[in-house]
Amino acid sequence: ATEALRVLAEMTRTLDAEVAAICERLRFETYDLEKSVFEAVYKLDKLERIGLYVLINVDPQTTDAAARELARRCIAGGADALQLRAKNLSDRRFLSLAESFIDVCRTNGALGIINDRADIAALAQADGVHLGQDEILPKSARILLKRPMLIGGSTHAINELNEAVTAGYDYVGVGPAFASPTKPGLTPAGLGYIRQAVQRLASTSIRPVAIGGINAQNLPAVLETGIRAVAVASAILDNPEKQCRQLKAIIVRS
Repeated sequence: ATEALRVLAEMTRTLDAEVAAICERLRFETYDLEKSVFEAVYKLDKLERIGLYVLINVDPQTTDAAARELARRCIAGGADALQLRAKNLSDRRFLSLAESFIDVCRTNGALGIINDRADIAALAQADGVHLGQDEILPKSARILLKRPMLIGGSTHAINELNEAVTAGYDYVGVGPAFASPTKPGLTPAGLGYIRQAVQRLASTSIRPVAIGGINAQNLPAVLETGIRAVAVASAILDNPEKQCRQLKAIIVRS
């Protein structure tokens, strides 16, 4: 459509400048529409794939090879999306690890998300970036990303969820469902908040992801809220492949 309008604009430029200008305007409007439709379809496809979302924490003592192997084992167990968290790495090492981490995810059929850093996510060609509450907003992140990419955020209460809807996130973490060993200072929001979030987001395209202290024992209760995507971290550390497989089976059965 855009190419046809470009040809029409060129053909009519010497015959009728006003018609040519209309064709040119329609060409750019059509391009913007096509871009918006493509991005919406791209994001919907990615979001619908998320059921089991695993958070992988890397510190300076963790080798890159160990992080990649953990990612492979989680995906082998059924993880749909993996988030790389590396708050204490140098930028250079973070980027190097992110590139190989995303390659592992893509090669094995899982989504690869980078925590906090939109610049690293863009350079590593990740599937998305997860922005903390103190990070830049989605509107600013999309300027850096320059290509369709999922943008996630975190919420702990209904007022934060409402702000996330306005801000334009593609998915939001909702929780903590329970006390979490990865964030011991955070008071659990409980299953009531997760149920609220599911209801609040039902009329939007935003996907809620339950998070916080979730394991195989309490996952059935979490899924009873109506949530269809959950994020885990410490619950898979003992035996990543086996524990991911167990969690994924519970999600699939629900």
